[in-house]
Amino acid sequence: MSVANRVVSSITALGRHLAKLIAVVLPSIRRKRKNAAKSIPPKLIIFDFDGTLMNTMDAIKETWAHALKTLLPNFDPSTTEKELERLISSGAAARVTFDTLWPAEHRDSLNIDYCIRVFRELYIEHGLPLQKAFPCAKEVLLAIASREIPMAIVSNKGVEMIKTSLKQHGLDGIIPDEYIIGDPLYGENRKPHPASYTDILAPRFRAKTGEDLLAAEGDVIMVGDTISDIKFARNIGAKVCWCSFGDGNKEECTGLQPDFTIATLADLTEVINGL
Repeated sequence: MSVANRVVSSITALGRHLAKLIAVVLPSIRRKRKNAAKSIPPKLIIFDFDGTLMNTMDAIKETWAHALKTLLPNFDPSTTEKELERLISSGAAARVTFDTLWPAEHRDSLNIDYCIRVFRELYIEHGLPLQKAFPCAKEVLLAIASREIPMAIVSNKGVEMIKTSLKQHGLDGIIPDEYIIGDPLYGENRKPHPASYTDILAPRFRAKTGEDLLAAEGDVIMVGDTISDIKFARNIGAKVCWCSFGDGNKEECTGLQPDFTIATLADLTEVINGL
């Protein structure tokens, strides 16, 4: 074979080799680009509190029993236990709970503001010791903070009790105080009403970062455990991550078709990494 033919043959073989290499490498590059495009982090992650960051079911039930004994000494609080659990699983606020479960025969004596004040005072003594942060709560919050993804809490719980609870469990200082939204900041417009987001959280976020969350539909993730949280997410145009380990009714929550479902709080990091 002449030198020219050998050169042509070598070039042809090299071309075939390069074609095979490209066929293998190019799809991998495309997949990486595609995954990179998906990995844009959310602009904000909003957490519910009870049943999401903190296991408070026993704390609420115990305090409820003490509150009723204080407010209605002759009434047996155990008669309301089943309905109380239903209200907790729906994400109902204390005001709704007292209004719903107050005995009809004592209706004339109902002063909801006073009842809530008594409940919150008793919660410090009887409820706080029973609260438990869900496993990996601190690790998850720190992992999100390390990626510089802003976080907030929107809850129907009293805002000062949320801050006290966070401090009790070493979770304070991770989420800015101004991004912790709870009663009474939003008046009567508690979740699933969007006001805690549209009228309070979003303006505070804009004042601090310059970004308008109200123009960022889908760039916010709501993490919660009840139908109240899922409906709230829909009302503010956010994606929702349902915590199946929380207090929410499983059938009702799955029926609302959350965008993501996690069995443990630690699973949230995988959801965020997969975006």
